[in-house]
Amino acid sequence: MDSKRCLYASIQKNEGMLSYFSIKSKKRYKKLSELSESTINSFCNAEKCSDDKASPVKKGRAFIESAAFSERADDAQSRRSDFINAEDSVKGFSIYNDELRLRKLKKICTRTKESWEIDSFYHNAPVAMDKDGKSFFPAVMLIADVDLGMTIGDSAVHIMNHEEEFLSFIMEFMGKMRTIPKRVIMKDQKLALYMSPLLERLGVKVETRARLNLIPQAKRDYLEDSNQSGTWIF
Repeated sequence: MDSKRCLYASIQKNEGMLSYFSIKSKKRYKKLSELSESTINSFCNAEKCSDDKASPVKKGRAFIESAAFSERADDAQSRRSDFINAEDSVKGFSIYNDELRLRKLKKICTRTKESWEIDSFYHNAPVAMDKDGKSFFPAVMLIADVDLGMTIGDSAVHIMNHEEEFLSFIMEFMGKMRTIPKRVIMKDQKLALYMSPLLERLGVKVETRARLNLIPQAKRDYLEDSNQSGTWIF
């Protein structure tokens, strides 16, 4: 990393309910490469458990981002796009936290003994087009019911913030099905790490496995069908 760069660390509140987390000085904090996901998760948990009712997480949303920034980091007042587009940005993910939705799901949904397989992947073709007319490879998530042996849900989204979009989709899907499964089995450990805090609050056990039984064939079928259906508009 350029020696003239330093690591910026603070929580910046900007654009409504967004906050930013990054790392401050090399002298006062660990090097960027040493920042573990557990460190960030500890910060996230502290935010969620905070008594500060005005905190972004308590109000519904927080954006956590680690990025190398300018030399004059302490004076910087950065917008969200500056972090996302930072040349040395290495980690960025959102915390999805909607207390009203959680309470509603617990009220309207039935807890079942169902097990779902969930996995995500990038499409193998630029079958989607954004509002500016640019084609891109969408991120896809599939949900399969283990007992039924079939796919029961799918979602395709823009790659930007796709983890947050997928988590929102799962919440909407549970509400539509009026069902909370007993267990969710995932292959993508990063996605499982991201979704576990909220799913566990709903009483869902999250497991990770190196191989899933249903999703691989479901993925092949999905890609074949979607490649024949033409371009999607996002």
